[in-house]
Amino acid sequence: RVSHSSSLAGGSNEITLTLQTDASLPVGSIITVTGLTHSQTVDGSLPVTSSIASLFASDAGTWGQTLGTLELVLVAELKPATPATVSFWVRNSASLQTAKAISISGTVECGGSDSTIASAAMAKTALTAGGVENNLTPME
Repeated sequence: RVSHSSSLAGGSNEITLTLQTDASLPVGSIITVTGLTHSQTVDGSLPVTSSIASLFASDAGTWGQTLGTLELVLVAELKPATPATVSFWVRNSASLQTAKAISISGTVECGGSDSTIASAAMAKTALTAGGVENNLTPME
């Protein structure tokens, strides 16, 4: 599930992901979120906070502005059926945009033969805030 704090053009926007797996993801596995496009946040390391302490390398992910991609590398096991929330800040596009399709995929660390997690659409939380319907539909 994905939600955000603001749809204000040019505003700071906290994105929150809720992750829950059916199987364990071991140390070294990679989680990739794609589709958070048109932000003004430049490529590079992006600080993240998680409900599970020290879950990701350096408590940061690698941000790619063009595709709106955040890549997170696990430094602790993500246990099955254990929800983890992950939050990070981006700067919204300078102009309003429609909500984008956001997906999640990954790679499970399996030694020499890693396994791919197929891309899947993330559910979005749409709320009314500040009197604006769907103000909290991610990246709208």
